[in-house]
Amino acid sequence: MKHWITFFSQTGSEINYISKQLGRKPDLIITNRTDLIDVNPELLTTCQNRFFFIPRKPTLDDYKFVIKKNKKLFEDCIITLHGYLRIVPGELCEQYEIVNGHPGAITLYPELKGFNPQERAYNGGYKIAGSVIHRVTAGVDEGEVIMP
Repeated sequence: MKHWITFFSQTGSEINYISKQLGRKPDLIITNRTDLIDVNPELLTTCQNRFFFIPRKPTLDDYKFVIKKNKKLFEDCIITLHGYLRIVPGELCEQYEIVNGHPGAITLYPELKGFNPQERAYNGGYKIAGSVIHRVTAGVDEGEVIMP
């Protein structure tokens, strides 16, 4: 079974929900948050020793440091992004299997790529807000859609 590595910038609630649905905790949870005030309390409690903190605006070297410190986990893994508000460097996108759940129907409305697509869909009067799961590439929400 592959190691499961997650990234988040917001609350981590989605990670907690998916973890319960899968009956499995992530092997590593990486966040660029500077505090844990709004982080999902259940995730903090059940996975407290699995967190790794990176700078708010991580560089390629910051990502490489995480990989070096957790080498075994990165050898055979799937990486999932959950409200991770940073662009993953292309070098890592090519090296690892990374998927993102994007809360916008970008297959129908490519203009919903990027930040706050549901809010933009609502304010724009879109009939469908939708969501997709896509592979992560160096471009913002540009990767192959796995599940529309």
